[in-house]
Amino acid sequence: MKGEYKKPQGFNLSDLWMECRSCWIVVIISIVVCVAVSLGTAAAHNKEQSNNPPVEQEVPYEFSEEQLKKIRMLEDYKKLYENQKRYDENAVLMKVDATNAVRDDLYFEVTGEDNITNVVNYYTQKLAGADYIKKLTDNFATDGDMYLNEIITVTNIAGVTNKSAFVVTIRHYDEEKCKKIVDFTKQYITECKMNNDYEITLLQEDFDRVIDSKVAEIQRSAWNTEAGYANAYYGNLKALTEEERDYFNGNTTHTVVTGGGQLYDMKERGVIGVVLGILLYVAIIFVKLCFNKKLLYSDRLHEIFGITEYCSFKKKGLDAFADKVGSTVSRQMPKDADKPKLLVVKRYQTAKSNRFVEQLEAVLDKRNVSHTVIASVDSTDMLKDVDGVLFVETVRKTSYDSVWDDLEFCAAEDKCVLGIVAL
Repeated sequence: MKGEYKKPQGFNLSDLWMECRSCWIVVIISIVVCVAVSLGTAAAHNKEQSNNPPVEQEVPYEFSEEQLKKIRMLEDYKKLYENQKRYDENAVLMKVDATNAVRDDLYFEVTGEDNITNVVNYYTQKLAGADYIKKLTDNFATDGDMYLNEIITVTNIAGVTNKSAFVVTIRHYDEEKCKKIVDFTKQYITECKMNNDYEITLLQEDFDRVIDSKVAEIQRSAWNTEAGYANAYYGNLKALTEEERDYFNGNTTHTVVTGGGQLYDMKERGVIGVVLGILLYVAIIFVKLCFNKKLLYSDRLHEIFGITEYCSFKKKGLDAFADKVGSTVSRQMPKDADKPKLLVVKRYQTAKSNRFVEQLEAVLDKRNVSHTVIASVDSTDMLKDVDGVLFVETVRKTSYDSVWDDLEFCAAEDKCVLGIVAL
């Protein structure tokens, strides 16, 4: 049996649990200390906060040039989107049903002057000019009917030297309003005559409801433009941080609270202290078990030392367990001896080990087995005239090395080790 015993393979949760529950006084001390520390720090914090009330200050936002550029770009997108949306909601042309548009085509003929083209261009420019648009807006524009300049188009018709024509097209969604604008336009053309060297005549007027592809094209383009601006605006707005968005909305400063702070809840801190106390105790036990050199509840002693193992960790049934061990050991004693002698090594005096040995001795007496109880095998002299050795060890107290040293004494004297009892 020379050499070393097989090293135990660490510990498991059962060892951790048994170790934790074995010393409640340490648990209580750990909890009391942690609760005291937790409540003490909480009280100091609350006192400090009470002496330092919160103060609100308005502080200007500070952004990088890149952030400001992003905000300015968003402002541009917002203006474009709002302007386009206002146009789509209020423009007369956007209210026209392209499949049933109210349209009036006025065909005017100009005759008289040799260079009649200049006269036609004159009327074309007048109907697109600021004076006509202003008068048209003053007379017919409302909050819901705006951008009236778009409903008037003028088309020149090529002619000969002293004769030419142009067409004035007026589009609207309402027949009555359209007729009023048509009458106003006729009157305006009459009033704009430059001289008597030419004559301007309304040759034909076509007033009807038509399918107008140009209106459909203008409306589709406007709606697509609004959708594009909306995506750009809301997409970039979503990308802003909370501070950037606040600045974008017109708030150049933000509130900063200095001093003060949240007060700790003492009950909550007490609970935290209890939890920390338990965790601290478990951590200490865990570290202790990591460097453990003593017998554990989960140890397989027959694998570690190579001897028979008897285990009982329960207080109930201890007498029956001692009877069983005593009977087994008695049968293993030499048969040729009149009264075989058993050496019982009981290393620690505990209530459980003392009770077990007392019951064991009673069983051995009944079976006519002589026995001696010692604390450890300190020398080979103790093993003289001994027919067998039984170890009674206390878990969490007996070290692996002490058991191994005694086993080596037994091996040196060639004494039979009948087993080890772990209590």
